[in-house]
Amino acid sequence: MTGSSGWSTGREAGGYRVLEPLGRGPFCETWKAVDRGGLEVAIKVAVHPRYAAALAERGPKLFAPAHDCLVRTVEVRSAEDPPFVVSEYVPATSLREFLVEGDPFGSLAAVRILSQVLSGVEALHRAGRPHGALKSKNVLLADSGRVLVLDAEVGTLTKHLTIEILSETGDRIPPEVAALLPYLAEEDLRIPGGRNLRGDLFSAGILLFEMLAGRTPDPVGGRETAPFSGRRGSGFGVREFRSPSPVARRPAGASGPLPFPWAEEPWTAPQVPPVLAGVLRRLLAPLEARHDSASECLHELTLVE
Repeated sequence: MTGSSGWSTGREAGGYRVLEPLGRGPFCETWKAVDRGGLEVAIKVAVHPRYAAALAERGPKLFAPAHDCLVRTVEVRSAEDPPFVVSEYVPATSLREFLVEGDPFGSLAAVRILSQVLSGVEALHRAGRPHGALKSKNVLLADSGRVLVLDAEVGTLTKHLTIEILSETGDRIPPEVAALLPYLAEEDLRIPGGRNLRGDLFSAGILLFEMLAGRTPDPVGGRETAPFSGRRGSGFGVREFRSPSPVARRPAGASGPLPFPWAEEPWTAPQVPPVLAGVLRRLLAPLEARHDSASECLHELTLVE
């Protein structure tokens, strides 16, 4: 197989031999490869010209701390054409794939997964870095039982390019930005380019919503995306979940804080413990009402029974 990057199975690139494709997104292709010592790795190759330019420019400055819940980056080859990022290869299923193939999670399973995601995010935040692109496709449920977060180094590149493209297209939502858009906080869309650590907490709230309800809320209106078709019985009926969009929009010309999500319509899914419902409300709240840190949210999650 040959990808749009020009890479193909059997190719030699920068000391790595390409084995097989793993996936493709709007900005990158991912390939499984092996280095000269036999170590299997995952290589993310830029295919979008603007993403390639950003990776080439900022690649030498990208870093992420080592953490059990973050996929480890081996190296960033920003001078290659096209540039690429080499990470550890983890046999796993993405959270997105898991939801597409089955029903939503029960509360305790969702808490276990989110706690590991937030542990990785907390490590990033201690280093002064937001993730920027938390979404279910970037959360891996490893065959070993670990939960890991992808794209710790390059998530902010994805976020900034997504917002740039969106700002250039008016009311039309291009397909290359549709995947990340539901996870972006309101303040990220208003003030692009900043280091908004707490924007990751909003994204974590969307992940929690998605795990419990089996779908993401629509970020731009009162609609919700169609529920995933499930084959596992989890007991959380999507028909029992009612809410407006969790991203509250300020009417044109209005001032003051954004309205609190679900302010006029309470949480109505009886399977979700009240403490967890409260965590979700805070994660999806406007910035001034959101958790101050990932560690604060992690503490609240320990109280869920």
